[in-house]
Amino acid sequence: MILTGGTFGVNGGARFGPDNTLEIRASRGVRFSGEDVISAVASTSKNTGFSILSFVALAFLLSLVLGFFLSVFGVVIALVVAIAASFRTRVQHVVDMEFTSGDRVTIECNAAEADQLLQLRRSAPNT
Repeated sequence: MILTGGTFGVNGGARFGPDNTLEIRASRGVRFSGEDVISAVASTSKNTGFSILSFVALAFLLSLVLGFFLSVFGVVIALVVAIAASFRTRVQHVVDMEFTSGDRVTIECNAAEADQLLQLRRSAPNT
């Protein structure tokens, strides 16, 4: 998991430690338990982009194959398919956490790690 903001800076990482703790490895190393978490909020954003490398590779390969069988019409089909297949969607999961020490951290992670971070807060007694 990557730190993208907060009182620990933007360089560093986080991982789950023993006994259901969160270890922050940044400018200073800290370990937090579920009892130390005041709040944890998860969000998701989707970014769609076009991959020119995928387009060129697919257009070339499909043009060779389809152009051989269907001539110019095959090349046109190959270009349309290559354009459609070259769009990529990136899903980014972000969890903002605040701790009893006053520290805050923003962590970029995958969906399973985001669930674990939210569970860390819920695992604390009396929450």
